[in-house]
Amino acid sequence: MAVVKGEVKVVRKNDHGFYSVKIDDTWYGTGKKEAPGVDKGDFVEGEYVLEKEKYKTITKAGLTKAAKAPAGASTGSGSTGGTNWQAKDDSIRYQSSRKDALAFLALPGVLDSVVAKAKPAEKVGLVEALVDKYTASFFEDVATFGAVARANGTTTEDPAAPPNEEDDE
Repeated sequence: MAVVKGEVKVVRKNDHGFYSVKIDDTWYGTGKKEAPGVDKGDFVEGEYVLEKEKYKTITKAGLTKAAKAPAGASTGSGSTGGTNWQAKDDSIRYQSSRKDALAFLALPGVLDSVVAKAKPAEKVGLVEALVDKYTASFFEDVATFGAVARANGTTTEDPAAPPNEEDDE
């Protein structure tokens, strides 16, 4: 047996009169013709078994309503103990931008002109600075849909230009 905890999204009765429940993004059969005693929006927990290696069926003990969202369950809003979706999106966007910066700098010839002139002890610092610079550039570009604006001709920004380095005066 396994445990399910989450929010009821749908309660449905099939053509044969049996009920099923969608908890978060997964469907579970109840194996019963009686309503499961939970409603859409309820936070529930219970045990289920895997039948025929693909059907998840709630055990005879059924589902019990949780007083609040179970630990680890998302409320979807990010405001009351659930997942902070904005922080998660920013983290994913940052990781993607970082990997894109590394891939960009790995292209043949991109680093050659920069590191060829540098002393051996300075090369690592130069590469790190370029990775940071392009990570910031790509991160901002994703946030502002910069590529879309450039493709639509709504900006004159050079897509290959690194981020602005305006001096604070």
